[in-house]
Amino acid sequence: MVSKNALSFSTSGGNSVTITGIDRTRYPDDTIVAIVLDRPVVPTDIARGCSTTADSAETAHGNLAANAVDGDTSTRWCAADGSTGHWLQVDLGWARWVTGARIAWEAPGKAYRFRIEGSTDGSTWSTLADRTGNTTAAQVQTATFTATTRYVRVTVTGLDGGAWASIRSLEVYDRPFLDPSVSGGDLALGRPASSSSDESSSLTAANAFDGNQATRWSSQFSDPQWLQVDLGSVQTIGRVILNWEGAYAKAYQLQTSNDGSNWTTIHSTTSGSGGVENISGLSGSGRYVRMYGTTRATQWSYSLFSMQVFNS
Repeated sequence: MVSKNALSFSTSGGNSVTITGIDRTRYPDDTIVAIVLDRPVVPTDIARGCSTTADSAETAHGNLAANAVDGDTSTRWCAADGSTGHWLQVDLGWARWVTGARIAWEAPGKAYRFRIEGSTDGSTWSTLADRTGNTTAAQVQTATFTATTRYVRVTVTGLDGGAWASIRSLEVYDRPFLDPSVSGGDLALGRPASSSSDESSSLTAANAFDGNQATRWSSQFSDPQWLQVDLGSVQTIGRVILNWEGAYAKAYQLQTSNDGSNWTTIHSTTSGSGGVENISGLSGSGRYVRMYGTTRATQWSYSLFSMQVFNS
């Protein structure tokens, strides 16, 4: 090794590093650059296991504040009554740089309205994300923001009928944990779904929208086939993420409809690559969204682990 010197660098976007000052004049073909990271690359939930408090808790059923940060979505925090205004708060231990939060609510199909606030002292609060006008019924909601805060508080400001202030998981991150342009959560999560056909009774349309990447939808072995989801109301569609099993579509269209009968194509390709296809920059709206496959890439079916739909 000729030298082991620190190099100048700059960062951008939370995920990009540009290195400068490399001298290739002596050994132009054999330059080795080592990048030493000061923290793990995989985003980590910094709220996990932290101290929590709430203004109210359903103690008789064990639905305590700490359940929201225990990493187990089978447990939950729930307020003692069905009123709005209840809050859940986590103490991160010291003032930390945060980039966003992800909330898994108790019930799917309910639009929870809420506000996320931050504080360095637990007394003076500033709004980090305002979702008081939320109409999305996705069970998992994400909010991206940047702030330095020790305490993060979620206040439930509005509830659909039959819902209580109840959170299965509150996660807080100190680096980009999700593409920042994917906000407001997956509109299709837990929504009613249908398909042109199912390979079997265990590979049904609902599997692509259950939030479980171990389940999947699979069609019969013929063309064309389609998979569609009912978002419940007309929504702006800006992005769709398809997570294919090995049997994927070579050619397909993404379509929207307000009535489930008349369809508008918002994306079309004849060179589908399988794997995870993150299709952004879409411009459309509709209550129903479907993947309409016209040509399979294999002799088998069309098969999706998940189909996610986002506003942007």
